Amino acid sequence: MTEKHDNSKVFIDDTCMQKTKNLVQIALPAIFALFFSFVPELVNLHQVGQEGKAEEINGIALGNIILTILPFTVMWGFCGSLDTFLGQAFGAQDFDLAGHYLNAGKTLMVAVFLPMFGIVYFSETILVTFGQDSKSSYQAWLYLIYLTPGIFFMYQYDAQRRLLQQFKMVKLQAMICFISAVAHYILSYQFIREQNMGVIGAAIATNIAYFINFALANVVSRWNPILSRANVRLDFTQMRFRNLIRVGFFNMTMIGLKWWSFQYLILLAARISIIDQIAFNNLFNFSYLIITVATGISNAFSQIIASSIGAKQYERAKSYGKFVYQQGVPLALCFCIILQLSKRQISLFFGSDPLILQKMLDSFDLASISLFFDWFQQLQLSMIRAIGLYKLASFTNFMAYECVLIPFATITVIYFDASVYSLWVSLIVAYASVNTLYFFAIWGCNCSIKQFKKNQGILHSDDSYEVQQEKQKYMDDEALSKDLKRKLI
Repeated sequence: MTEKHDNSKVFIDDTCMQKTKNLVQIALPAIFALFFSFVPELVNLHQVGQEGKAEEINGIALGNIILTILPFTVMWGFCGSLDTFLGQAFGAQDFDLAGHYLNAGKTLMVAVFLPMFGIVYFSETILVTFGQDSKSSYQAWLYLIYLTPGIFFMYQYDAQRRLLQQFKMVKLQAMICFISAVAHYILSYQFIREQNMGVIGAAIATNIAYFINFALANVVSRWNPILSRANVRLDFTQMRFRNLIRVGFFNMTMIGLKWWSFQYLILLAARISIIDQIAFNNLFNFSYLIITVATGISNAFSQIIASSIGAKQYERAKSYGKFVYQQGVPLALCFCIILQLSKRQISLFFGSDPLILQKMLDSFDLASISLFFDWFQQLQLSMIRAIGLYKLASFTNFMAYECVLIPFATITVIYFDASVYSLWVSLIVAYASVNTLYFFAIWGCNCSIKQFKKNQGILHSDDSYEVQQEKQKYMDDEALSKDLKRKLI
């Protein structure tokens, strides 16, 4: 161990092995949790793909696009900001504050769910307007209409899981996601393959899986002695809506700029052919199943860095920030090599249609390169979330995805070779750009000890909380008279 001096306390730096051990303890359960939480969407494509109905396969893919464009982007944005606040609150051991933030997040999810139904209801019209196949668009609408109840449960679960994640209870989260994933696979097989219910069966099975996640996460949060400390009564005067909406808006923008551009690429692929669109979407979805590994590691880094900032251990936070890069490159290369060796087996998972299979195999090399850059981007996001640099990251994503990815892809597909390979090359260019911009955004101006201390203020940026806490101490003191209490307050 190496001793360094912080302004507030002596810092003892963790060795490389200690950092790796700390990360593995948090990251492994997080990876399993994210993997199993993403499985239902992929299993739906797999089960329907085995039946060989192209319009249903494409319908589920297009339905997922609609979900990502707005409902899930809003959810990931506002619930994702809880990572910053809950992580720092846990580091400061302020469980009441964590509970108020969680209540604010769950209440906000109820409010934003209602407008989402309009998006779902008009999804068929939206897709046809963007030039999508009418049969596939109808299947997407059918899938989304039946999935609507599950969206509500997913909203509530996503807020609740942030508590488990930031309170280092990711093993419980992984167990919950595993149970729901197994239940979903069994139900989807029964509904889709045995009962021939198509996209409706896929939606019903997914609804049940989302409800299982929601129910088990809430039960665990009340039963676990540590998590239960954040179970505070619903008090609108104590909720941190202003902070959550402020940070959540930029987080939503950061995520949205990225995912909206991705969905545009999938829609753009329809200009080439339906086969190209299905092949591109299948590989893209599988890439994001693999990226759950990087996201799990990223969440572990984010939790450690955020809790270190909350505990005012700024040197420790910076040390783990540097460690992101030391282990990121070799891990990314390792996974890309493994995928290359398994590309035929992976392609066969989505069905045996010879045209789709060949198109996926032809695109796999470029998909692996894009995965390498995306992997590294996810690791850098750990510092963005921990420090709370969502506004800066939103601008970075706008530059990389809206100013580079979309124009590059549109020009190459429409005016040049019009092949799916252009989409993957566009992704590689965009990922390389965003990684470069993230690096300078983090280390160029925001990773000094001084900046860590500045961002730690986000934990109590609403002064009314401290004032209210001080008032409550006096009000609870029975030895003081009412007149004296008034004077003190």
